[in-house]
Amino acid sequence: MKRTGGASRIVRNSVGLVLPLCAFLLGSQTASQKVSLKVSSWGVLGVSGDPGPLVVAAAQAGGNPAETEDRTTSLQYSSTVPRGLKRSILVQEAGTDGAPAGCVLTLEARPSSPPREGRGAGRLTLSGMPQVLIEEIGSCATGIASGEGAVLVYRLAVEDPSRLVVGETKSLTIVFTLTDAS
Repeated sequence: MKRTGGASRIVRNSVGLVLPLCAFLLGSQTASQKVSLKVSSWGVLGVSGDPGPLVVAAAQAGGNPAETEDRTTSLQYSSTVPRGLKRSILVQEAGTDGAPAGCVLTLEARPSSPPREGRGAGRLTLSGMPQVLIEEIGSCATGIASGEGAVLVYRLAVEDPSRLVVGETKSLTIVFTLTDAS
């Protein structure tokens, strides 16, 4: 009759008995804690940088200058909301300077992962009044790498060529606000 594993079984059983006995003889103690875990509601927002210049360029003979566009920047945001609630991102121009005479500046946001990251409200004409740019934002994190988040599409279009002023330059500050949806 061949015996296998007997010695290892004895060592294994002995260790199981000896360790608690050593702990008792050496006077060791244990302690415990209860850890409470909670997820709070919060939201943070940032932009990936500034867009490039939008320049009114030459038109086709007889036509308005072509619309210029920039889509090189993104809104990046993280949000946690209670079940059933949503957030929105508002946009507005700071100040009253506005687009160059005869022009209109519009903005559109394109979230990369709808509906979790919200839904873009479409193309908006920017003004000093807050407007909803992205709505229905739930609990999400858009990411922070280049190209992640809601792509911002700025467009500068000429509405009235007779009002254009050669050399006119404007620099606008655009303000984004992450808020609880009303």
